[in-house]
Amino acid sequence: MLSSSIQHRTHHSSGFTIIELLVVIVVIGVLAGIALLSFYGIADRARDSALKSDLNSASKILAIERGVSDTGQYPASLAELNLPSNSGTTYSYTVDNLASPPTFCLTGFLDDSSFYITHLNAAPVEGTCPGHSPTVLLPNNGVVTTLATIDDPRGVAVRSNGDVFVVNQTARQIFRLSGSSMVAYAGSGVNTTTNGNGLSAAFNTPGGLAVDSNDNLYTAECNGQRIRKIDPAGNVTTFAGSGTSGHLDGAAASARFWCPQGVAVGPNDDIYVADGNNHRIRKITQAGVVSTLAGQATAGFSDGVGAAASFDGPHGIIVDPAGNVFVTDDNRAKVRKISPDGTVSTYAGGSVIGYLDAAIPTDARFSTNRGAPALDSAGNIYLADGTNNRIRKITPAGVVTTFAGSGVAGVLDGTGTAARFNYPRNIFITADGTIYVTDNTGDRLRMIR
Repeated sequence: MLSSSIQHRTHHSSGFTIIELLVVIVVIGVLAGIALLSFYGIADRARDSALKSDLNSASKILAIERGVSDTGQYPASLAELNLPSNSGTTYSYTVDNLASPPTFCLTGFLDDSSFYITHLNAAPVEGTCPGHSPTVLLPNNGVVTTLATIDDPRGVAVRSNGDVFVVNQTARQIFRLSGSSMVAYAGSGVNTTTNGNGLSAAFNTPGGLAVDSNDNLYTAECNGQRIRKIDPAGNVTTFAGSGTSGHLDGAAASARFWCPQGVAVGPNDDIYVADGNNHRIRKITQAGVVSTLAGQATAGFSDGVGAAASFDGPHGIIVDPAGNVFVTDDNRAKVRKISPDGTVSTYAGGSVIGYLDAAIPTDARFSTNRGAPALDSAGNIYLADGTNNRIRKITPAGVVTTFAGSGVAGVLDGTGTAARFNYPRNIFITADGTIYVTDNTGDRLRMIR
């Protein structure tokens, strides 16, 4: 009887212990789950909050630069965009401000914790912004392909709809890429300056090409001493320049240029010009006022502020979202930087013309650079290094490397340094990182992707 009682109690005690253990395990599991959820929830909220702050600040700055009124309404929360958090992957997306309907659409790239703005446009008529779902962007692997043949290609630019335009300087026309062919888009081929629509217009030695936020194209006429504008409907007008060579600031119609080479679009859609024979960098506002940002009449090489600085045949030009201007100083084989206050410094390139990659930018060597550089969304500068027959890359930290091209002149598709160029001239980079290159002596439009 005693034995039976003991056995019963032992069995009862053993059953109680198992149940209790299970309860404890469940409780611990629940508490651990809550802790983990709280931890990751806090982490996610902190990440989202930080990125939201970056978005708000960035969009506010760009909105002000582009003339959008500051209403205090910034992009919608990141949660609404369903942004993933994969480290090392870049996503492209579009957001709008919180107005109903939205008044502008902000497009950019998210890479880990940094947000890079590429476009700020007015919202479509229907009042919605496309592309809220993130799109994974493949990295540019440096694969060079040939898109089309075109004689004497100079400037290149891409409109927001993906249309690619190239200046054919010999034909004095602007061509549009259609399939694998280049089709005349604007200019009659007569070497003069005539306003008109499409092929009824005429250009006098067009060179550089740029596009603004409204898809207007701009080209510099070296011999015409003018900056021309082509709107999306194909109407060609004179944006600035009287047609008389010289140097004169003031109203756009009476201003004077001397063989302007490169054009670029900056904040507020201001137009920047590498005024080659004047050895100056000029600025044209959308209100039609021309001013000199930096440089002096005498060719030379000196850093300084405004007119205290000197250039020697500036050709290519690009402007970053903060208003910093980068110029290829042709005869000195350097890349110069002009801050918004007009301070000129040497960004890359040493005292010797040649070819050399380097971790210190002023140790690097370039050939004479007669074309336009380009900026990607991460702030890297890509430069067509003409007689070196290479595409060079300059990181924001100043490291200069060779991105594509073997250095041997020719036309050969391939990856990176296996490819060949024949005097690459101008570069344009689209929002998704696709690089377009005009291969001047090779008479080709090339793409790197």
